This record gives sequence, structure tokens and C-alpha cells, in this order.
Amino acid sequence: MKRIGIVLALAITICSCAGVKGQKKDSKAVTSYLAAYNAYRQGNTEEAHHLANKAIKKDPKYTSSYTLKAAMYDESNEIDKAISYYNQAYAVDNNPKYPFFIGEMAYRKGRYDDAVKYLNKAVSHDDFNKLKEKTQGLAVYYQKRALFAQKLVNKPVPFNPINMGKTINTANNEYFPGASIDKQTFFFTKLINRQEDLYQAVWDSASSNWAQAKGMGANVNSNANEGTVSTTIDGKYIFFTKCNDPKGVGACDIYFSRVRNGVWSKPFIIKPPLNSPKWESQPCISADGQTLYFTSNRQPSYGGMDIFKSEFKDGSFQAPVNLGPSINTKGNEQAPFIHVDGRTLYFTSDEHPGLGNNDIFISRLEADTWSTPQNLGYPINTHNNEQGIVVDRTGGLSYYTSDREGGFGGLDLYTFKLPDEFKPVATSYVKGLVTDIKTRDKLASDVDLINLKTGKTVVSLKTVKGEGNFLIALPGKQDYLLNVNNQSYLFYSDNFSLKTNPSSEPYFLDIRLRKPDAGETVVLKNIFFDTDKFDLKSNSKIELDRLVALLKRFPNLKIEIGGHTDSDGNAEANLKLSNNRSQAVMQYLISQGIDKSRLTFKGYGESKPIASNATAEGKAQNRRTEFRVISN
Repeated sequence: MKRIGIVLALAITICSCAGVKGQKKDSKAVTSYLAAYNAYRQGNTEEAHHLANKAIKKDPKYTSSYTLKAAMYDESNEIDKAISYYNQAYAVDNNPKYPFFIGEMAYRKGRYDDAVKYLNKAVSHDDFNKLKEKTQGLAVYYQKRALFAQKLVNKPVPFNPINMGKTINTANNEYFPGASIDKQTFFFTKLINRQEDLYQAVWDSASSNWAQAKGMGANVNSNANEGTVSTTIDGKYIFFTKCNDPKGVGACDIYFSRVRNGVWSKPFIIKPPLNSPKWESQPCISADGQTLYFTSNRQPSYGGMDIFKSEFKDGSFQAPVNLGPSINTKGNEQAPFIHVDGRTLYFTSDEHPGLGNNDIFISRLEADTWSTPQNLGYPINTHNNEQGIVVDRTGGLSYYTSDREGGFGGLDLYTFKLPDEFKPVATSYVKGLVTDIKTRDKLASDVDLINLKTGKTVVSLKTVKGEGNFLIALPGKQDYLLNVNNQSYLFYSDNFSLKTNPSSEPYFLDIRLRKPDAGETVVLKNIFFDTDKFDLKSNSKIELDRLVALLKRFPNLKIEIGGHTDSDGNAEANLKLSNNRSQAVMQYLISQGIDKSRLTFKGYGESKPIASNATAEGKAQNRRTEFRVISN
């Protein structure tokens, strides 16, 4: 009976209670039909069939009885019987509404060949224009969807879903997956007796499987309903939905929680304007932590549920912005997932051309505009509801929800390999630990990731004293500068040349900061020269300005700028080149107001290698600029 409203609206209320137009209806047939209709609404399907058969026997031309029989068989998923009764009505009354009913039903059931056949018959019927305008519109709408679905089914994409197993799935419903970038923590929503709670599982490397999932604790889970977890890239914060909270802004709101020593804090509701009296749900935080995507029925809207985003600025989330008509439609768009590449969006929609009620789509950000969404294809999408997707940083593994046969019961969580055409840009990350080189204390530090081409800061964060760790995504094929700075220490710099050496392999850094004591040395990994030249390239300015700031912070600091080369070429030429390069650095510092008396320079050529010159990687390390503390 769960579809009775939809089925009867389409299949019964459109029909006249009379039989064929112009013919007198049999009163006993009408009485039996009405009794059958009431029995059906009361859940007595067997009695409804009996009374409908009785009505048909009394008046074989009374088409509403056939329609009711068809609707009941549709509801019980006996589609061939439903088609038979619609066809019997069509044989009595040559009305295009009957092939429309069949086509719409066949589309809902995933029988797209039947759907195309009957919807084509309805739309091409001589009397099609005599149908109500709304019915005509629905017939054309489903015809287009059926033709699209038929094409997808005839060209299936590779798809082999694997159940995530008994440590994740149970006889209850598990859905809305979320995963940390390093694949060490998995989050999901579990429904037990109408109560939604958040669960997490950690990766057990010994068994190469997820450990037994556990609830996320009393601080997070409550008597309200919690669901849809999204974690920041470093795993320190989660954003999720809480519904029916007496302290909430609306029926469903977005909250966040922080983990410390393995315990999640009590959640904090995000204040308006992000949350509103409307419905806000299904959050997904971007890799840089600066944009929160979510679903809402707030205004401005293009239809039902739309996808919005909110930027984090000046310590708070700003007024949400609708993603616009490229993404949102008059239907419902939900479950946004923004990949760590920052440019690939996955979401569900019941309006973009698809195979069923909710399909999964992909859109890519191109020149600040979202591309036309692309259906992920069959059999990833089916005539059933697909409830969203999460894709790992490399694009090699995806997580999604399904109630397919062979599971543990209800909705289960599955993994599968995404077809190449739907993969995001494979994304690396850098994971670091910042400590004092002598005491090994875990330090609070500023960590900045900067795009070397644009000079723009991609990520800026602070590590926590006593923890010292950070994790940052390295999206796209770009070159990045990493700077780690504590006001009491010399800074640390690093370089990730992903444009020239693209890789999705992660970087792990053990960063040991040094006090500005005499003899301490820092390699400047973002000072650049053309081959055999000593003119500073423009993208060296970012790192040099950090050195200027350091010298101004420690006004008594005196340093030597040292230039080094690899062993290629003539040793004398290398010595001269390194000397000129170190001098160029010193001249820049002077130009920025640093007193010349605090600076010296020296070229060492190839005399002090820090790696083997037998490999390209070793040579790259030997070609370096560094500074050494003379005194403080």
C-alpha cells in the first residue's frame, strides 16, 4: 500500500468513473468497483481483487475496474499482470492514457524496453492531444527518461560491488558512508528502531579489514537522530546532521564535533545563517576546510531539495549560496560529496535524466562553472534509489549504499571501483608531525600550503600543542610550497612538484624544528634558478619573504647564505655558479630592508653533497640553497 497515493493518482483518478465514453455504466458494476476500491485502501487486497473481478463480470466495458486491478498488481510488483489489465482496458477504450500508464509503470520497475514501447504508443496516438495537459506533459517526460535509460542499460559500465562485511553491515540499515583521506577511519549512519546514530570503524592492518564498528559515543549520539558524517581531511573534526533536537534551529540542522585523545566532543550547532528554520542536512566539508556543501529546502530554490555551499571566513560560515541551475533542478538534489581534488562533485538527483527515483551524478568545476551533470550509468544506477557515494582520494575505490540481494539485511554498505570516465583527479596528501628537534615536544605551529604558480595560500592551519600533527591534501597537478613556522623556532620549508612529477602517493614528514642557535642550518627548498643561471625566479619570492620575516622576528640573527650544486659539469664553474646564486639571495634580503652586516654568502659548489650524485633525485637534493645561523 505504500505507493497507493501515487499509483491511484496516476491510474485511477485520471480515469472517469464511467466506462467507454457515451456508454451507460452498469450500477451494480459501479457498486462493486467502489467496494473494491475501498477494500484496497483498507489493505484488504484479496477482497479488492474479488470485488473488482465481480465488477468486470457485470460490465466488461467498465474500464475503471481494469485500472484498479492493474494498480493493485503494480503495487504487488506483478508487472505482467498489471500490463495485461491495462491492455484489457485499452482494448475496450482506445485511449492513450492506458499505454501511458503501462509505460510509466514499466519505467518505475526498470523495464525500459516496455516503457519505451508503450510511451511511444501513447505519445503518437491520434487522441494524445485530447488528454489533459498535465498528463501529456508526464507522458513526454517519461518517454524521454525511458529512452535515456534504455541507452544506458544497452551500454553498461563496469561494476562489481563488494559488501563491506559483517564488521560494518548488520540486519539493520547502514548507509551514508564517510571515510578519512588516509583510509584509516570509516564513518556511517545506522538505523535501529527508527533511531539514527553515527558509527565509526578503524582499519585493522593486521587483518587487512575494518575492525568492528562502534557507536561514536554519548557525546555525539543522542535521543535525536544523527546521520551523514563528513570529516575534515585531518580527521579532527566531523560535520553531521542532527534532526528533532529541541535546541535546533530547524527540523534538521548541521553540527560539528572535535576529537581529542580518541573522544569526540559534545557537538556544536553551526549558527545561522548556515542553519535556518528550514531543513539543512547531508553536509560535506571540502578538503581545505573552507567550504561546506549541504542539502536544504531553503530559498532561493529551483525546486524541492537543492545543494548549497557556505564559505568559512572570519571564523564563521557565511550565508549559503545555491549551486545554481547546472546542478539543481525542479526536483530533488541531495547527498553532495566534493572530492578532495576540490573540483569533482558527486550527488543524487531524481530529476536529471536517469534510471529511477534517485540516480548518482558527477559534475566537474570548470572555470568556476559546474559542468552538465553526467549519470554514472547502469548498473551503478538502477530503477531503485541510489543514496549517494564517497570516492577515495585516488579515485580507485568508492563507497555506496544498496539494498541489493545477498546483503546482511536492509541497506548495506558496499565498495566498488569507479569506471575511469567518472574518476576524479587522483590527489596526494602530506601528513606531518612537528616537534622540537632536541626535546621531541609536539609543537603548536602555523602550517601554510601555497600554490607556487599563483602565490595563493591553499591551506592555512595551526597544529595543537601536545599533538603537533597535520594532514593536508595536495589537489591537482600543481606545484606547492609548504611552510611550517613556530615563533620561537627557525621555519621549515618543503616543496611538492606535482606538476612536473605527478603522483598520488602520500608524503610523510617528520618535521623537527630548530631553535635559532649558532650552527643550525635550514634548507630553502623553494628558491629557484634556471639551469646554469643565478637570476632568482619570481616564484622564489614566497620563500624569501618568509626568510625576511624570520630575520625581522629575530633582529640579532646573523646568517650565512650557502649555495650548492650537484657534480655535473666543471667543478670550478659550479663553484662560481653557487657563489653567484647565494649572493643573489643575499641581495634580495638587503632589498627588503635586512641590514647587510647581518648577512654573508658563500658558494660551495659540489663540495658538500647531502645525497648521492648517482641519481636524479640525489642531484636535485644537492642543488640547494640554505642558510646557517652564525650568531643570535
